[in-house]
Amino acid sequence: MNAIFSPLTSSRWTFSYPAFSVLAIWLCASPLQALQAIDDVDMASVYGQSGISIDTQIEADDGTLLTIGSVTYTEENKDDSGDEFLQLKDIGLQIVEIDDAGNVLGPGFISTRIDVAENGNLNIRSSELGAINFTVGSIEFSGRSIGALGLNRWRFAPGSFLETTVLNDTPVKIRSRTLMTDGSGIDFRYIEDDLLLTSNIEFKSDSSNRPFQSEFFLSADNQALKIEFGETRGTLEFNNLKLSDNLGNPLLNNQSFGDLGYGDIVVNQGYFTVRANDNSEGLSGELLSDITVGTAFYRTDENRLNFENVNIATNGEIRYQLELVGSQTDFARGMTAILTDISDLDLTIGSIIFSQADGLSGRSDSLGAFAIENLNLNGGALVTSLWALSATGSQGIRLDAAITRGAQFDFTYADDESSAAKLTAEVVLGEFSAETLLDITPKGLNFTVENLEAEAHVNAIRIGDGSLYQGQTGRIDIDGLVVQPGSYLRVEPIPSI
Repeated sequence: MNAIFSPLTSSRWTFSYPAFSVLAIWLCASPLQALQAIDDVDMASVYGQSGISIDTQIEADDGTLLTIGSVTYTEENKDDSGDEFLQLKDIGLQIVEIDDAGNVLGPGFISTRIDVAENGNLNIRSSELGAINFTVGSIEFSGRSIGALGLNRWRFAPGSFLETTVLNDTPVKIRSRTLMTDGSGIDFRYIEDDLLLTSNIEFKSDSSNRPFQSEFFLSADNQALKIEFGETRGTLEFNNLKLSDNLGNPLLNNQSFGDLGYGDIVVNQGYFTVRANDNSEGLSGELLSDITVGTAFYRTDENRLNFENVNIATNGEIRYQLELVGSQTDFARGMTAILTDISDLDLTIGSIIFSQADGLSGRSDSLGAFAIENLNLNGGALVTSLWALSATGSQGIRLDAAITRGAQFDFTYADDESSAAKLTAEVVLGEFSAETLLDITPKGLNFTVENLEAEAHVNAIRIGDGSLYQGQTGRIDIDGLVVQPGSYLRVEPIPSI
């Protein structure tokens, strides 16, 4: 028995029974189970306060709140190629209480406050959560798995909360806000081919000691869903990236690949829209970005490489299409994204600096500032695809990329952002295509080239401050670049000395 609904005209979602009924029963019954009679004394203490509070105690010993057999998004079949679908299998959600060491003590507890403010906003805030375990047993493209996912021990330190607000605006907007105080984190697990890639995700306060926050707004706009990025602050760190076998035994001598992180984000403007693709299968929409990442870093042991003031500006809307696809040659299944209307995209890096682990101590001089500006795809498209391979089980994924009509952009390098002396050039790329296999192996992360062909022309190379040089220093032409199929890059941690 299936329950099916269609939020968009070119697709459908399926919740397998009994998962849908379990979810519906929980949504309806959980608040009722938490209601208890209040005597006159207790009633007097809450009389006159705004809103209501709903406390939910999880009854299952392991903290299980719900399980879902599968959730399936099926794309409308417009080209008679057969149904393509994205499916999440064996979904589980647990809420548990844990101690400071991360050990599970028992089932968890949720406190939810519902309030209507004087301005008409409806606010729903969930807090006092101990920890959440969220697992997906398999992520599949039309039956081809790309692995399993686990967000375990999502720890909510005191003061953390999840909040949804229905804003009393025209049109109505829904704001979603996540606030995580210091000490909050997630144990991340990605499982592929019986190997585990793990990381400890940590939420850190910003330089003004304000806790990590992520915010976005959802609204309806011109027959499309519109998701706008709001205030984002603090730092998100993916620490201690490691490989283990399916039993959790560490590989590569228990060495870590290091840490990755980003923070201090400034959203000048950023949004994307989602609608049914009237011209083809799948979804389409627009995206716009003028976002600056204050710092992005890679860290090993006590040293850190910092990329600072990284700005991505589309300078107008970029159109995109997302479509589930299948290959008739190797029977792989996956998803394709097509980006068009890219005519003036800018990517700038304000500085590249080495430092000690905290990013503040032992800072080196900048290695320079870099900019790719006025990127134009000449009316063509950037086409990228993610493929789940047809071999039995999860045997890695394939990443394809192509630029259909070439591209051109202006390149700039300077000692720092304010320097007048610069190296500049006009770069022209011919048609570009690449196919790369990504696989997690016991020896590390393996990138294997299936195909890579490109050509590039670096024109109008100039060095100076605009007043001291005359003419150009020359150009560089690269034609017929082909990387031999089977060439590979392996990433593995360096053993400690």
